[in-house]
Amino acid sequence: MNCKGFGYIFSRERRLSAISRTDGRKSIVQRLTWGRMKVKERCYGCLQDFAQQMVSHSGADGALVKRCFSLIDVLYSPSKGPTEISNQLLKFIREETGVADPLAAKKGTEYSQARKP
Repeated sequence: MNCKGFGYIFSRERRLSAISRTDGRKSIVQRLTWGRMKVKERCYGCLQDFAQQMVSHSGADGALVKRCFSLIDVLYSPSKGPTEISNQLLKFIREETGVADPLAAKKGTEYSQARKP
């Protein structure tokens, strides 16, 4: 199996040693090949904060936040990764509110500010 990244193709054996960093942090290739992220205890609070922010940006009320918290309770398990849970939360919020991208307005503002000279 090959991993394409940064314009290079790394064999499975060389992926972890091909790009090394001197500051001790993992390179993007290392992070992508170290396996799937597992849910940790601290992820629960972050997922709740994420749900509150996305519901708020969608313009929904507190009742949807409570339903999101219930969904987190159902989805939270060691067999799932936090990104998988957050994607399912976003899908649920999108279906309930009809807002495709809760952060679209914020992104637009940041993009326009970044383009200003």
